[in-house]
Amino acid sequence: NKKFITKHQVLHSKMPVSARRSRLASRDREGQTNTLMHHSSNKPTSPRLLRFGTKVAVLLLGFLCIYYTGNAQPDPKEKANAPAFHGTILGMKVDSSSLAVVLDVSESMKRFLPAIQAELRKRTPKNPTLHVDGTGIEEPDPRPRIVNGVAPETITAIDALSTYSTATTILWITDLGDPPNRNGILSLEKLARDRGLQLLLISVKNKPSPSIRKVIESTEGYWEVIDSKQLR
Repeated sequence: NKKFITKHQVLHSKMPVSARRSRLASRDREGQTNTLMHHSSNKPTSPRLLRFGTKVAVLLLGFLCIYYTGNAQPDPKEKANAPAFHGTILGMKVDSSSLAVVLDVSESMKRFLPAIQAELRKRTPKNPTLHVDGTGIEEPDPRPRIVNGVAPETITAIDALSTYSTATTILWITDLGDPPNRNGILSLEKLARDRGLQLLLISVKNKPSPSIRKVIESTEGYWEVIDSKQLR
């Protein structure tokens, strides 16, 4: 069997060690200044990169174990683009000039994820997406970790997407398996108000609590409950 190597590999192999190290360091610096987005995949805890054209968008926050603090505000020119969306997602009508998605990938959602992720790949292939390992609305940790595109809770994911992308509408897809707490609701309400966000919710099986409905409606958003049978 012949082993094929690319032109890049040939050039790289002929490059002096010092030059290769310099090029790698330059790439690392460039990577740290870019806002990068993960897209949903068949493996929730290991999102694959979304490729469109010759560009690859990855979420810097979700790469390895980089910490997200919420204090840094990137230059608007450096934010990842969140495209407009006008259509339906899982049967719900969505009209947004700039949409990002938060997807619950907790254990209770596992059986529904293949159908949901197939829909997102079809409908929102270029919209920034973060996964959340949990369904609750809790007061976020002041120094949370987003690992491999998976945030520890919903508010951190919404905060990250509104900070590092141009999204003004956040679509949250979950089964609402965990009850919200008061501090979490207050944090979500404040975040949405301060960032001028519209919140949309698609819930599998369970209706949102009155407190969650109030926050969503205060952002001029809306919600729908879908039957789990349509996701099988």
